[in-house]
Amino acid sequence: MRSKTLTACTALFMLVYCGFPVAYGAMPKGYKVARAPLTDTGNRLYGWQGFDHEWLRFVILKDSGRIPHRISRFHNYIDMAQEQFHFAQSTGVDGNYMRPKGYYTVVESPFLYVQEGRVSLRWTDQLTDENYPVATNRLRHQLQIPQDRLAFPDNAVVALQGLKLDLDCDNEKQPVDRPCNSDGMWPYVFRVELGECQKASGSLSCDLWVDIDRAWSPNRGGFQLPPLINEVKPLNERLDYQLELYYSIVSGQENTIRVQPPEEHRTTGHIHQQRPFSGIIAHQVLPETFATSVTLVKGFSFRLNTPDTIEPLWTLLGSDTGHRGRYIARMNFSVRDTDHNPADGTYRYEYTMGLWSPVTVVGSALEMTLTTQTLLLTEQDVATPSRQVSGRLCINSTDQAPAFSQWEFCNLTHWLARWIYGGKERLTDTIAIGD
Repeated sequence: MRSKTLTACTALFMLVYCGFPVAYGAMPKGYKVARAPLTDTGNRLYGWQGFDHEWLRFVILKDSGRIPHRISRFHNYIDMAQEQFHFAQSTGVDGNYMRPKGYYTVVESPFLYVQEGRVSLRWTDQLTDENYPVATNRLRHQLQIPQDRLAFPDNAVVALQGLKLDLDCDNEKQPVDRPCNSDGMWPYVFRVELGECQKASGSLSCDLWVDIDRAWSPNRGGFQLPPLINEVKPLNERLDYQLELYYSIVSGQENTIRVQPPEEHRTTGHIHQQRPFSGIIAHQVLPETFATSVTLVKGFSFRLNTPDTIEPLWTLLGSDTGHRGRYIARMNFSVRDTDHNPADGTYRYEYTMGLWSPVTVVGSALEMTLTTQTLLLTEQDVATPSRQVSGRLCINSTDQAPAFSQWEFCNLTHWLARWIYGGKERLTDTIAIGD
């Protein structure tokens, strides 16, 4: 477990370049970073506490027969100014549906000063390694924040308000003989984290870390059962990325707010482990000094590693685990406050981490992290218990989907289908969270 201190980035113009990149691997082609103006949201915080996205379509068996997917779009974020929670996740080429969840808490106090920001990163990656092609994206961006833009620069914290990731495959950037196969990727490393901030010359310089690695899956994106089936989905030579990160800055006087050190939680497992890992953290502070605690998310990550062994069936089918990319059915990284007892000065929160794929996906060893940070407040009844909100997504298969898995249930009009699938194709969803 390690500790970090963070604040956030402020803006002076509608879209300006923000900070500068730092060498952390080769800088990707077309790398650009821009930000929107910082918005003052008064003394109310909608604190993002993570997400749970799970594809629900299955064939025959409810769990083992679940249909996983690549990632080509992933939205889970709070727009505090609009008081809205936004959802999206795309499938690749096959159809599916989900009820994505978002977690948050509401804190409102005259002693809080809250700001909301957004930074946008754009780049194009490139495959390397002929034997086991991969595209690795290692970005470290430093956000330069004038301290005079912060109400209390010595007692402030920056936390994620969520992310909006969109991938695009451009045929003009692909080899002529290998055109795009959807906008999706098979990821094996994914990390988004707000890191340390250091004071220098009247500014705070804050680290933003983004790691995204993709590769082929062990069966080259498809399924092989010679001579009946020899399905291969090409691995895109290049992908265009647009990643928008939403964040909040919360600050206040030290006698009303205490910013606790960040905590990083780690666990290992296997992607066939369906139940997410949960842990409870308990801390003790000065008794009767702080009446309320709120825990926020600062970063999360997963990493898929080559397994020591795989099931004999996959070996017979020629699966090559040197290809580390995988189809994913569920991602869950979240935190919730459980209780705060001012009498003995203890507070607790529960964190959850999970990444799951059914047994129809070749197994993989798994590492996960979740970074959190807690605010202690002297006032009582200024924070709500952790809340959950759910969206509704439904996506029909594209023409690139194999004939045996074509699925177009989103627009069914029967009452039961409308209840299950939503009655229409819905690629994004927005839920109001204001009182």
